[in-house]
Amino acid sequence: MCRDYNVSTATPHNVTVFSDCSIPKLFRLYFVHRTQHTWSMVKMSDRKIRLAINWVLKKGETTSDVARDLKVSQRRIQQFVKHFKEIGEYLVLNMNRRPKTYLTDEQKKNSLVIG
Repeated sequence: MCRDYNVSTATPHNVTVFSDCSIPKLFRLYFVHRTQHTWSMVKMSDRKIRLAINWVLKKGETTSDVARDLKVSQRRIQQFVKHFKEIGEYLVLNMNRRPKTYLTDEQKKNSLVIG
């Protein structure tokens, strides 16, 4: 249920109405902005995983810096490093996974219209 609030000023002709109705957003702006420039659905490769682990363990980079550079989450980099420390091997992607997909031109156009 919505409630309206009338705020009167000095003259009776200037009345401002405020409402406390809330309309849920379909997309958070952070996610819309973030996906506009990322047309590929797959972000990491075996090479990038090895680079991330080496940067953290050998160069002493922070996981947040590496995650920002590779455009993945900090938690994902932490998972790669943890797996390497426990198993002693680099994480290898499953080659039987779903193939890399790209957005069609129409999907790109529609995503730009939303943002």
